[in-house]
Amino acid sequence: MSITHPRTPQPISEFFSALALPVSLIFSFYILKAGLSGSFLFDDFSNLEPLGRAHGLVDSYHEIMSFLTGNISGPTGRPVSLLTFLINQYGWPGDATSFLWTNLMLHLLTGVAVFQFTRLCIKSVRQKAAQDNELQNNLLPLLACSLWLILPLQISTVFYVIQRMTQLSALFTLASLSLYISGRHAIENNRPKRGIAFLVACPLAALIGFYAKENAAIAPILIVILEATVLSSSDTSTKNPLIRRLVVFSYGIAPMAIILFYLAISTAKSGATWTAGFGRVLLQGEVLLNYMYKILIPQNSTSGLFYDSFIPIPPSTENIIISAIGWATIAALVIIALYVRKRFPLIALGFLFFFAGHLIESSGLSLDLYYEHRNYLPSIGLIIAGLRGINILYNHKKKLAFALFATLFAANAAQAHLRASLWGKPQLAATVWTIEAPKSSSAWLRLSFVANRYNNVMTLRYALTEWQKNAPSLLAPRLLTLRLNCPRSPLDPDRVKALITMAKHTPEFNGLNQYLEPLIRQAASGECEGLSVEQSYYIIRALLDNPKFGIWQKKYLWTLAGYILASKGIGHEAYNAFKQANKLVYDPRMREKQESGLRMAGFPELAKALASERFKNDRPTRFGELHIRTLMSHILDWDTAKQSEFPVPPGDSHAKPQNRTGKTKEILLPAGLPK
Repeated sequence: MSITHPRTPQPISEFFSALALPVSLIFSFYILKAGLSGSFLFDDFSNLEPLGRAHGLVDSYHEIMSFLTGNISGPTGRPVSLLTFLINQYGWPGDATSFLWTNLMLHLLTGVAVFQFTRLCIKSVRQKAAQDNELQNNLLPLLACSLWLILPLQISTVFYVIQRMTQLSALFTLASLSLYISGRHAIENNRPKRGIAFLVACPLAALIGFYAKENAAIAPILIVILEATVLSSSDTSTKNPLIRRLVVFSYGIAPMAIILFYLAISTAKSGATWTAGFGRVLLQGEVLLNYMYKILIPQNSTSGLFYDSFIPIPPSTENIIISAIGWATIAALVIIALYVRKRFPLIALGFLFFFAGHLIESSGLSLDLYYEHRNYLPSIGLIIAGLRGINILYNHKKKLAFALFATLFAANAAQAHLRASLWGKPQLAATVWTIEAPKSSSAWLRLSFVANRYNNVMTLRYALTEWQKNAPSLLAPRLLTLRLNCPRSPLDPDRVKALITMAKHTPEFNGLNQYLEPLIRQAASGECEGLSVEQSYYIIRALLDNPKFGIWQKKYLWTLAGYILASKGIGHEAYNAFKQANKLVYDPRMREKQESGLRMAGFPELAKALASERFKNDRPTRFGELHIRTLMSHILDWDTAKQSEFPVPPGDSHAKPQNRTGKTKEILLPAGLPK
C-alpha cells in the first residue's frame, strides 16, 4: 500500500524549509567566525609547501599537475583536497585567513549535508510511523544540523587548514549515503530510472570523497548500518526483496568485506609490535569513550592538537584490564544498539554510525592515537541518537526535554565561540595549549614557533628549554637553541660530536629545515662566530645517514650540502650533491637554481654539465597502487621506472670539505628554500 502525504503543506514545514536552515547557518557562522584570524599549523607546511615553489602562482599545466599528484600524506595523494587549496594560494605562506574562510564555508555546506542526511533517515523511519509528531519529522534534521555545526570538537577541524581534507571526505561521504537512501526509496517506489541514477552517483560521490581523504572508504560499512537500522524499519524493505538484497550486497556487504580484509592485511604487513600495534588497538577503547564524553558533554577547553599523553600502552596486567573495561563498554553499547535497532532505529543508527566512523583510524594502522578531527563525521551519529532520545523524552516531559536541549545547545554555542576565539589568536592559543598539555613536546614546539615568528625572545627561550626537556631525542630544539644562543667562541668538539650523533638518530625531520638553513646563514655571515660552515656541513651529512628520513627530506639535504660545497670552492663535490638530489626527486625548477648556484660560485662548466643530465621525473616507490600519480601513469603512460638506492658521493662521507680555490665564497643558498 502506497504512503499518502497531505497535499497542503503545513506552516511549520514551510517555515523550516524556507527560513530555519539559513538562519541556523548564519548563526553558526557568527559563532565560529572569530577563528578566521588563525594561522598555519604543523602539517599545513609539509602539505602546502609546493605552493611556494612556483614562480608566482601555481597556474601552468606543469605546476598544477605537479602539485595535485605529488602529495604523499595518504595512499591516494588526496588530489581533490589539493585542488581546492589552489583557490587560496594567494595567501600562502603569510596569511591563512583566505584558507580558513574556505574551510568555514565548507563546514557550513557540510552542515547542509547533515541536514539532508538526517531528513532522509527520518523519512525512512516514518514510512512506518506516518503519525509521528511534527517535532521528529521537521525539527530533528534542523536541530541535528545546528548542533553539529557548533560542536566545540569541530574547531580543530575547521580552523586547521589542512583538515579541509577531513571536511571534504565527510561531505562526499554524506552525499554518497544520501544518494544511496534516495536511490533505495526510488526503486522500491517503482521509479527505477530515478533510483538507478541515484545509485550510480552514490559510489562516484564516495570515490571523490576517497580521493579527498581515505576515510570515505567507510561508506559501504555505513550503508550496511543504514540497512540494518533505518532502512530495515521502512515499508519499502519488504518490497522486491531480491532487488534489495542485490543492492545491499553490491553496495554494502561486498565492499565492506574488502575494506575489512584490507585493514587486516595492512596491519599485519606493518609488522606492528605490541606497542605499535596491539597496544594501540587496546588503548583505542579508552580513546573512543573519551571522544564520546567530549561530544556529549561540552568542555571548557581541550589540548587542541596536543595529545602526546596518549601513547600505546606497555604490556601489563593492569593496562590490559583497564583497556578491556573500555572495550567491554563499547561492545555493550554495540550489542544494545543491535538489539533495539527495530524499536529505536535512529538511536541504533547513531551509536553504530559513531563506532563505524572510527573504524579505519582506530585500527592497528600506524597512526597517531588521538586527534579531535577524527570525530568530524562520526559525531553526526551521536548527535542523531541524542536528539532522538530527547525527542522521546519530549513526548512525555515536554518542559524537561526543551530545557535539556536548550542547555545543551547554549553550552555548545558558548564553548564553540570561546574555542574559535582562542584559535583566532595564535600567540594566546600557543600559550594556553602548553598549560593544557604541559608534557606535550608538540605544544612546546608550537609555542617556540610562534614566539620565534613574533620575536618574543623571552618566551622563545623558555619554550625551548621545555621543548628539550620533553623531547630529549629531537635535534630541532637543539639547533634552534644553538641559533638563539650563538656562541662567540668555537664550539666544544664534544658538543659538535653530540649534535652529529643526534642527527643520525633524531626520530623526525619536522622543524629541521626551519632551523638548519638560518643557522648556516648565520655561520657563513660571521654572526655565529662559534659555529663554522664545516661543522654545519657535518650535521647535514649526519642527517643524510639517518634511516628515518624519506627521499624528499634527503633531496633537501643534498641540495643544501651542494650549495655549501659550491660556496667553499669544491665544485665537483657540489655537482655530485646536486645530482644526488635530482636522482631522489627531480624538480626542473630546483635544478635551474642549482645550476645558477654553480655558475655564481665560478663553475659554469659544471652548471652546463648538470643541465645536460637526464633524470627520471617520477619515483613510484613513493606512490601506492591507489595513488593518483600511479593511476595517471597508467592513463597517460608516464615513466614509472623504479629508482634504486644511490651511493654517497666519492670520498669519506664525513670528510672535511677543502677549499681548492683558496677562497671562501658567500654561501649561495637558493631563495626558494625555507628561511
